[in-house]
Amino acid sequence: MVAAIARDRLDTRIRDAAQLGSLPGLGRIPFDRSAARRGRSPLITDWRDGSERAEAFRKLRTALQFVDVDHPLGVIAVTSSSAAEGKSGVSANLAVAFAEAGHRVVLLDADLRRPSIADYFGVEGAVGLTNVLARQVEPSDVIQSWGDTDRLSIMSAGSIPPNPSELLGSSRMEDLLAKLRAEYDIVLIDTPPLLPVTDAAVISVKVDGVVMIARYGRTKKPAIAHAIGALNAVDAHVVGVVINRVPRKRRRDGYNYYRAQGKSGSGTGTILGSAESPVAHRSPEHAAAGDSRRVTESAIHNDATTSSVVPVR
Repeated sequence: MVAAIARDRLDTRIRDAAQLGSLPGLGRIPFDRSAARRGRSPLITDWRDGSERAEAFRKLRTALQFVDVDHPLGVIAVTSSSAAEGKSGVSANLAVAFAEAGHRVVLLDADLRRPSIADYFGVEGAVGLTNVLARQVEPSDVIQSWGDTDRLSIMSAGSIPPNPSELLGSSRMEDLLAKLRAEYDIVLIDTPPLLPVTDAAVISVKVDGVVMIARYGRTKKPAIAHAIGALNAVDAHVVGVVINRVPRKRRRDGYNYYRAQGKSGSGTGTILGSAESPVAHRSPEHAAAGDSRRVTESAIHNDATTSSVVPVR
């Protein structure tokens, strides 16, 4: 028993947002075994079936809409502390969730080192964000509409550059985000992990808020603390953390209710479909400004190796 207690106290792997101190928990995304298979896209294929995973993204969407009603989040960066934590899959499905609710959304692939958004959505990836920042093309030339409606647009990463951080920190990137903010309700940006490179920290000062992704049972508290420290160093607004790939529990009556609601036709419809020709869409200006709140990493560091793991609720 002593050995078991010691093991629990030394285990700093994240299983619950309560382990992260003052960093707010935004949601828990269930693990999808089929989406995790090699070569499979993590996109949810049917949002009308009332699945547990689709409902988790709807809850995340709602959490982001109400996290600060006085300063709505119009431009949101999604990142993680390390690679392979599922940030790109969360970015992609969150974009679809916002579009499903009627928002005009554009998703930017700003992971210029290992881009994946174009593959997930099956759109053209050879020309995109880097080409816009290099002044080779206009944004309207590379924004691609996706789905059965015109509510979701994709800007892929484009050509892999030798200087990602410089491009993302350029005035051209700032101008692009201002333009997209005026044309879309929500601008989502998939960024690289924070610990290996500085790209996400560079972008974080240009957005309204940053969402951190932690992988259940794999991401460790010290890694999250160091990532938050990098964001605090540039005075970024950390909105909260999403626990990704949470093991599924046995289905309860609550989700049977959602499934019944989804099949009955109530709620919003799907926007799924194939990619269409590139086109930019305009909407009224969305004047959202992030506040200056900062999440300190000290609360996460505290007792990183002495506090026991909080059980999954």
